[in-house]
Amino acid sequence: MKLLKKVNVILAIMGIVLCFTYFLGERMLIPTNLFIPYLLIMFFLMGIEQVKGRRDRGGYIYLFAAIAMTLAAMIGYLLDSI
Repeated sequence: MKLLKKVNVILAIMGIVLCFTYFLGERMLIPTNLFIPYLLIMFFLMGIEQVKGRRDRGGYIYLFAAIAMTLAAMIGYLLDSI
C-alpha cells in the first residue's frame, strides 16, 4: 500500500513538473498520444489505492474512468488505423 501511494505521488509530481515546464519554460512538444495512457495509469492506480484503503466509493469512480479511457483509446486507435 505504501509503494502504491509513492507511485501515485511520483506520477502527480511528474504531471505538475511537465505543466510548469510547458507553461513557464520552453514550450517543448509533448506527444498528445501519451496523455491518455498517462491519465489511464494515474486514475487506475489512484482507484486501486482508494479501493484497497477501504475509503469511500470514490475509488470505483477512478477505476470506471480508467476503463472508459482505455475503451476510448482503443476505439480511437482502431478508427485511426482504418
